[in-house]
Amino acid sequence: MAARILVVSGVIVAIVVVGVGETTAPYRECAGVVTGTSLF
Repeated sequence: MAARILVVSGVIVAIVVVGVGETTAPYRECAGVVTGTSLF
């Protein structure tokens, strides 16, 4: 059951990240550089 909760949470987070990424495209590059990751 815990795994199912994690999967659901993961999907929600993914949707939010994609939505935020679409609306903050100019900031994704800066965020990636600051955090040192290409997650966004």
